[in-house]
Amino acid sequence: MSFRRMAGCAGILYVVLQLAAWFAYGDISPEGDASASEVAKYVADSGGYKVAGVLGALGVLLFPVFAVGFALPFLKTDQEHKEGYGVVMVAIAAVATALTGVGATAAAVLGLRIDEFNESSVRALWDLSTGSYSFSVLLLIPFGAAAAAAIMKYGRMPRWFGTFSAILALSGFTGIAGLASSGNLTMIIGVGYLVLLLWTLTAGFLMVRQQPAT
Repeated sequence: MSFRRMAGCAGILYVVLQLAAWFAYGDISPEGDASASEVAKYVADSGGYKVAGVLGALGVLLFPVFAVGFALPFLKTDQEHKEGYGVVMVAIAAVATALTGVGATAAAVLGLRIDEFNESSVRALWDLSTGSYSFSVLLLIPFGAAAAAAIMKYGRMPRWFGTFSAILALSGFTGIAGLASSGNLTMIIGVGYLVLLLWTLTAGFLMVRQQPAT
């Protein structure tokens, strides 16, 4: 099996783990302006919060493998045409992975050790988690735009998937709403995140079933 196909499998497994984590969270999370005591109560009472944090952290480890495999044909195109679509995708994926890793780690630590933290520590970890996820969603804008442009220009994947990548880029603007709103951040960020999961799942299947066009 080629590395690109293995990367496609990694993308599919990433989606499975992230969805499992999402469902494990259970109840709707507190709003952005919730007090630290409300956050602590939510984390302590949510039976699946610890499980969700661990699943999310495991999923984060798979995403860079998927991203590199996805970008491979575009990295080759970069060399041929002296452009940087593939490099941009890999660089953004690396930053996004770091951000989501921070968010997932903060959530996992909060869930595993909630009884040991005072209110200021709870608030700091909660804000770090939601803020990291919001910034990572913002990165969908340049990542999706680079993927869409590369696919439309060189046809290494189906053109309809290039259109889907443009939609992915647009969904990244929900990250702005997530940072600016005092409403339910999970619901706001979730729009862009759901598009990312659907896009990753589709890309994973394409990578497993099809070789990139030459």
